[in-house]
Amino acid sequence: MARVMPGGGLAAGFTLIELLVVLTIASLLIVLVPMSFSKGMHQLQGQAEVRDLVTTLARARSQAINRQQVAKVAIEPTAYWQVETDKHHLATGWQIETPDRPADPADPTQTRWLRFYPDGTAEGIVLALTDGRKRYPMKVEWLTGRVQVDEPTVVAP
Repeated sequence: MARVMPGGGLAAGFTLIELLVVLTIASLLIVLVPMSFSKGMHQLQGQAEVRDLVTTLARARSQAINRQQVAKVAIEPTAYWQVETDKHHLATGWQIETPDRPADPADPTQTRWLRFYPDGTAEGIVLALTDGRKRYPMKVEWLTGRVQVDEPTVVAP
């Protein structure tokens, strides 16, 4: 900012107060922006996990219909996979809940198998992907084999 100096000349530059205000704003941005990005990244990670799980289930249904044979998907608390594919491990902190299918106490992996049949039907299941703070409920309709994802809910502490 230009100022008139004694003697009539102009002085260019910023005052100390102007510099301190700019530095304060910059330091606040440096602190706050990464926090909002990490929160946003965590939410995007959850949405990506839901999308990947739904895609795996839909692919299994399509393969059952196209191949005219039963297709199976294994679901564990922290991973899932379709038979003949690699196991997909969830991101750290995420897990799959299956409230309508309790785990077999004798099975240490707590694996639940979901079957899709050649006529498009499936073993219905209710499940949710959660990180302890947010819960993404979904279900596989037994009659149509289609996957329905409900709106995410906040988990009560």
